[in-house]
Amino acid sequence: ENRDTFFIDSFDFFDEKIFASSRPGEKNLLSPKNLTTNPTSLLVRTDKRFAEAVSAELTRQFGSYVDVRTWGGPTAILEIVSKGIQKAKGVQEIANYLSIDQQDVIAFGDEHNDLELLDYAGWGVAMANGTDQLKGIANDVTPLSNQEDGLAVYLEKLLKLQ
Repeated sequence: ENRDTFFIDSFDFFDEKIFASSRPGEKNLLSPKNLTTNPTSLLVRTDKRFAEAVSAELTRQFGSYVDVRTWGGPTAILEIVSKGIQKAKGVQEIANYLSIDQQDVIAFGDEHNDLELLDYAGWGVAMANGTDQLKGIANDVTPLSNQEDGLAVYLEKLLKLQ
């Protein structure tokens, strides 16, 4: 994927659960014609049994250039990004631009690619269905999962909207 779109190598293996808000077309097929800028990340679907081992091997071979995270719930996904690219840096840039103190930032996450984000936030919240590692660094854990509107329920209570 890059800033504006995502690419797939074939329509045969497109997983609607991963890109639920987008339907791929010809412009999404990975080709020299379509890939006109450097990608920001590479998502690789793998067998869940091998995800950690493949991640470790990619990190061993290319760790000075890329960061590798696993996510995807029942579908194992390896997310490969340029070294240092992480959600926390984007949130930090926005917070600085808007003059928001780090302690006033609240962030939610459920997978390994959210670790730095929750660590950066003044209040980091792991989703009920989040990884154990994420829950271990979070300030709090939602009582409900993503699929049960856990984020909305948590914010309604926190912000006293109900």
